[in-house]
Amino acid sequence: MTAMGQPTFEYSCLICCGMLHPEMAHLMETGFLNPHQIFFTPPGLHALPNRLEKYLVKRLTRVRESCPDHRVIVVYGKKCYVNTNEPLKRVDAILHEVSQDIVRVQGEYGYDMLASLEDRQGISGGRQDKILWFTPGGLASAYCLAGTLRKGCSYKR
Repeated sequence: MTAMGQPTFEYSCLICCGMLHPEMAHLMETGFLNPHQIFFTPPGLHALPNRLEKYLVKRLTRVRESCPDHRVIVVYGKKCYVNTNEPLKRVDAILHEVSQDIVRVQGEYGYDMLASLEDRQGISGGRQDKILWFTPGGLASAYCLAGTLRKGCSYKR
């Protein structure tokens, strides 16, 4: 807990989309967030659903080995994963296949971790569905979104 009584998540291990790496790093640098450990998946995997599932399961396995006595929190939007072979399968289904004890930060997409629907409605004058929203980390990682994850991508492990 911080001095103001805010939870810092020191008893939690996080798995986070790489698109949110700069934002999560800032929260840790300022002391607002202090997880036991944090793992990132490469940014841009929402465009590569088979890879997203593979990386997410890999990180879930790793976090369960590295943090057996800690709560696991996944920072991914509910709709960041859409598999064309299984269109109703979402991130939550992947998490529950691994364990029922894993929780996910609530939000439809990654940018919902930074601005709520209400915030985006206010920013856009009620036209939030007409705007393509990016996180600062998403813009920094745009190079990775060209269809494949390339060497030289700004993602940090």
